[in-house]
Amino acid sequence: MTTITVQRKGKKGDEHHHHGDYNMHLWLSPEIARLSAVAIHEKLVELMPQSRAKLDANLKDF
Repeated sequence: MTTITVQRKGKKGDEHHHHGDYNMHLWLSPEIARLSAVAIHEKLVELMPQSRAKLDANLKDF
């Protein structure tokens, strides 16, 4: 399993209302999307090494 840790940035009082312990707006972050794509790529290559060239090309296009 791959885990991505995200540190909060911003000024005090710059927080948004959300429920629970997770900020559901993280999926909007281009950096989080890139990190997620890399983690997914690594796992897919592990599961399907024969498809590495296509997976590499897809990640590069992303």
